[in-house]
Amino acid sequence: MEDKNTFTIGEIVQLKSGGPPMTVSKAITNLDDKFSDDYRCQWFDAKKLNSGVFSGDSLVKESE
Repeated sequence: MEDKNTFTIGEIVQLKSGGPPMTVSKAITNLDDKFSDDYRCQWFDAKKLNSGVFSGDSLVKESE
């Protein structure tokens, strides 16, 4: 676990294994207010807004 955010809020990411583009909406911290290397991300599936928490190790920046 690192104390440094790899991704910033608003950045577009994707799971390393594929899937839809997602927007980072929050960097998750633990009870000691230290970064946990997890991110809450949001994405659309048709018109439905979804969200989930993903490990930073499972995400990559979306290629442009």
